Amino acid sequence: MKDITALALVNTGPDNYEVADLTLGRVNYGAGLLVVYEDMSLPTARIVLMDGLDGFFFDWDPDLGPNSEVACFEFAAVPSNRDVEMFLFVGGTEHEDRPNEVWTETGTGTPEVNIIDPPSSPTYPPDYPLYAADGPSWDTYTADVLIPAGDEWLCVQIESIESWETGPDYAGRGTSALFIAAGFVLPIPGIPGGKVTGGGQIPIGSGGEGSFGFNAMWFSKDPAPKGELEYVDHDSGDKVHAHELDWLEVWEDNPGNKPWPKRYAFFSGPCTFNHKSGYYFECLVEDDMEPGTADAFKLLVYEDGNPIPIIDEDATLLHGNIQIHKPPT
Repeated sequence: MKDITALALVNTGPDNYEVADLTLGRVNYGAGLLVVYEDMSLPTARIVLMDGLDGFFFDWDPDLGPNSEVACFEFAAVPSNRDVEMFLFVGGTEHEDRPNEVWTETGTGTPEVNIIDPPSSPTYPPDYPLYAADGPSWDTYTADVLIPAGDEWLCVQIESIESWETGPDYAGRGTSALFIAAGFVLPIPGIPGGKVTGGGQIPIGSGGEGSFGFNAMWFSKDPAPKGELEYVDHDSGDKVHAHELDWLEVWEDNPGNKPWPKRYAFFSGPCTFNHKSGYYFECLVEDDMEPGTADAFKLLVYEDGNPIPIIDEDATLLHGNIQIHKPPT
């Protein structure tokens, strides 16, 4: 993982970016920048991006409209409600008075192939969701969608509403545009407690290696988790030691559904760094079943809330194994 702000690729907070040497065809809908970042202080989440340049066109012959194809995001059901952050990138909507609608639906079993039923009749603008909000012919539409307990998918579809109003530049008539991409952020509910063990080596930099070993467990009868962790960077000689934990959670993401049949554990607590106290660690591990060749290990160490860059590994194991056991009772 690289710190893209340190590499001056993007900056934190609102900013402007120039796109140069880009040659497009007759229609130019602009350019978008999508940044996926990690913040260990945020809840663990699964991020899915979809693209496809699908159209939704008014008064064009099939297969060009009037609706986009359904885009569906599938996930494992959990016994509680949760919200998905949804992002839609759309080019070509042009005006605030070209009727359109964004439909969403959640459910179980096989996802729907059409969720526009019946055809919508939203009120007059500015209630149309897509209206060139971010610049000429460009929309970044965002919404939080409630996922009820037990549901397994969220589908989204864009409709160009049939409307034959007359006016300058086709004002009041259905819009024609491109559904460029969609993004979804789904919180993953961890289960406090469990047991996880592991050890092995990970790659570092160009040909270097780091070694780790740990065990963490949290029984229901105990007020806090127990365990220890040791990590050694064989290139720099940096060492991390922890002999107590303050949190442990385990979860499984989409059991039985490739490519996410994986089990995860997150644990954290105070630690020493190069034998000096006053540091804090967070560890995220992935158990991708046996024999462990696809397991992964990540470790962050903080000093006064600031991460130490050299202890920032996110790598598939070179050797070793990680085992996430059933939550103990």
